[in-house]
Amino acid sequence: MSSYQTVNFVIRGLYRDSVQLMEVTERVKRLEGVLDAAVVMGTAANKESLVPMGLLTSEGEKAGPNDIIIALKATANVEQLLEQVKKIIFEIKTTTARFANIDDAMKMHPDIRYASISIPGKYVEEVALNLLQHGVNLFIFSDHVPIETEVLLKKQAASRDLLVMGPEAGTAIVSGIGFGFANKVASGNIGVVASAGSGIQEFVTLLDRYDMGISHAIGVGARDLSRDVGGIMTRKALQTLNNDEKTKIIALIAKQSDIAVVREILEEEKLSKPLVLSLLGYEEKVSDYPQSPTLHGLFLHAAHALSKTMYEKAFGALKKEVERLKTLVIRRDGYPRAFYSGGTLATETAYLWAKAGLKVYTNLNFPRAEKIDNPYTSVQATVIDYGSEEFTEGRPHPIIDPTLRNKRIISELNSNEASCIAMDLIIGYGAPDNIIAKIFDEIGDAIVKNRDKRFVIRLVGTNKDHQWGQTNLLDKFGVVTTASNALAAMFSAACGLGEPAVLEKLAEELSVEVKI
Repeated sequence: MSSYQTVNFVIRGLYRDSVQLMEVTERVKRLEGVLDAAVVMGTAANKESLVPMGLLTSEGEKAGPNDIIIALKATANVEQLLEQVKKIIFEIKTTTARFANIDDAMKMHPDIRYASISIPGKYVEEVALNLLQHGVNLFIFSDHVPIETEVLLKKQAASRDLLVMGPEAGTAIVSGIGFGFANKVASGNIGVVASAGSGIQEFVTLLDRYDMGISHAIGVGARDLSRDVGGIMTRKALQTLNNDEKTKIIALIAKQSDIAVVREILEEEKLSKPLVLSLLGYEEKVSDYPQSPTLHGLFLHAAHALSKTMYEKAFGALKKEVERLKTLVIRRDGYPRAFYSGGTLATETAYLWAKAGLKVYTNLNFPRAEKIDNPYTSVQATVIDYGSEEFTEGRPHPIIDPTLRNKRIISELNSNEASCIAMDLIIGYGAPDNIIAKIFDEIGDAIVKNRDKRFVIRLVGTNKDHQWGQTNLLDKFGVVTTASNALAAMFSAACGLGEPAVLEKLAEELSVEVKI
């Protein structure tokens, strides 16, 4: 390789959003003479992420959160490259509003009933309150919204018979219309309420696989079932689905929630429709409703609530899948490692690994696992949520830009410590059109060079999602795919332990959960 230079250039006091900078980065990487590049805001998290990439210099270290860092590793003339990069950045047009204010927008479109908000958290309150006063339901993707603001907005919404989905809502599907990250799934009679975005996607795509559909999927935000918020929107969403003519069965998904809050809601809300419940990673019963610590278990409960025939079909498919995966388990020194784009599936994996007997280290707040000191460095059996704030501050969500996770996966594949790698791959609305191709363009060579390690992917999507045509790449690179994340978790645990019987244990537990 020719000699190269690593340089940083800082543009002071200029803001571009993370998606725009991701697009700039991709364009810069294609410039002649560029070996690697990153164009990011100068947040502490972004600077830390540049270190393992070998892209941070002393100049970049001086950047503040309101500055842009241009980080280049190049063989070409860096001065000329910097001028080209600056030109690309300044060509970007910041998003301009079609209307001067919300009042003007509502006058022009008085029939608006839903609005999506994705702005810095400190600005959410004013915009959201104005929309609520106009009778608009809200989907709030923004994070870093003060908890006091969330409580205020949800109380206001509940008093006006409106929904506030979020803040930190990743997914919702209302009457077939997706908000945030969502999949194209069948319409049906199962309504979903969840404090877990990727949990919605995992559950509804599982349903779709067996021709079971949803009426609505209402994401209430990650903090709704905390003691501070008290489940204000979970209550409202349950009431909404209970009164909805299309909905016959309700599924409630709760991630890392205050169990007392969940218990209070289920005791106080007198639902006339059957409800099935998943408290992710939590086994103790909190009500008389059917309950599972996994999303695959929740799916089986929902199938059973529909009909005995549907349950038997779903459970029969599970047993066949287990037998197939048992034949693919390998025995190899090392530990399983899992890297997820969201906390829900990461939590499910951490729970199942711990249940299988592994000592788990993670950046999640999960009581059955050890808190990892440095999320950039693995320890034994490691589960990392790349959707957490330390990875997303000033950067696009990993569903949109998987670069950081891809680099980590390559490093793990090339290490002597990892015996198996597990990951989710989420497609559908909100994910880039070329997301599958992009991921395998970056990690494909490392997979091929490390055939002695199992690589398992839970593809979260349906054959109706527009990226489905790229799924042939999974076969091309010989990765193992599973029907659910729970199965991917148990397969990777089985590889880590060298025990195919771990998979049988999962199937037995799921069959016990549902009484035929």
